Amino acid sequence: MLTMCKTKIVLVLLSLLFTATLIAGGKESHTLVHTITEKPTAYQEADRLGIWYPASDFDALGLYLPPGQSIEIDVGNTRGDSQPKILVGTYSRYKYGDVPSMYDLMPGSNTVTDPQGGLLYLQFVTEGTPSAEAEVTIKGASPVPLYVLGESTHEEWLEKLDTTAYENVQFVSDKTMVVVSKSTALAYKDQDQDFMLRTLDKAFEIQDYISGIDGSSDLHKPNVHKILITELTEKDPDFSLAAEEHRILVPTKSLNNIMDPDHMSSAAW
Repeated sequence: MLTMCKTKIVLVLLSLLFTATLIAGGKESHTLVHTITEKPTAYQEADRLGIWYPASDFDALGLYLPPGQSIEIDVGNTRGDSQPKILVGTYSRYKYGDVPSMYDLMPGSNTVTDPQGGLLYLQFVTEGTPSAEAEVTIKGASPVPLYVLGESTHEEWLEKLDTTAYENVQFVSDKTMVVVSKSTALAYKDQDQDFMLRTLDKAFEIQDYISGIDGSSDLHKPNVHKILITELTEKDPDFSLAAEEHRILVPTKSLNNIMDPDHMSSAAW
């Protein structure tokens, strides 16, 4: 009886070790379930608010698709019958003109492969009246460090930077999504990530205040979309900050404007 008990314990431990190895490898065992609600397009919001460049009408997922690798995406509608899209790659991440590849998703199972690979985003927009909601399950993508304001902690962030294989990291707040390189994430890892994200949000809240976006009517509601802020690693850009459709570009040389909370709160914005 004692020998049988020891055998069962050993088998359980081996099973747990095998499962942990699969998860640590970031392979097919990694599954993300994401619920997304349909929204108006970024261009509709730009027209309503009278702004020049549309915001970022997609959600950061904290996942990366390696070049040429396939992932499985299952889409199930919980309301309505329209479908989201998956974006692969980040606007202006390596070169000014970088744009993500966009793939339509169908109800049920989808297989997505991209020759360039990149960070994954979900887009669910309509030019009509938003009314749909979908549950999207993504299997096989690799996780990257993701810091979410109000959910993540500094200690968790340091652990992710130390234990996850990655080239890029993502930060998400109420109003922004920030994408920077591994070297930048490590250089600023000891900063206060909450303070950084709250300061960025405050900058956009002040912009809304100046523009009369006070929520007093449908016309004056804040933009339903976040703003993507991207580290541009292209060499020798002739600007320190720039804006384009769907993103703000920050060359590596100017990253203290978004990554250093003390500088942000006193000079950058």
